Amino acid sequence: TDSTMKVRTAIKKLCEACRIVRRRGRLFVVCTKTPKHKQRQGVHTTSSSSSTTCSTSCSHEGGFAASAAMMESSAAAATTT
Repeated sequence: TDSTMKVRTAIKKLCEACRIVRRRGRLFVVCTKTPKHKQRQGVHTTSSSSSTTCSTSCSHEGGFAASAAMMESSAAAATTT
C-alpha cells in the first residue's frame, strides 16, 4: 500500500473514514481505512534551490511600479507605429 501524503491547496474527504484534523497550524486529512487518502493543505515546496526565473516582461518581479512602466512603454510603442 502506498501511504505517501499528497500536498494540495484544497483538501477534501475522499471516503466516510476520512477525517480532517488541524495539527501544527496545518490542515490534514487522515483516513483509517485507506492510507492512500492522506493529504496536507499547503504549498508544495521543492528541495532544490534553483527555481525558474521569469522573463524581463514579467510584471510580478518589480511590483506595481514595474508593471506601470511596462504598460507606459508598450503604449508609447503602439502609438509610434
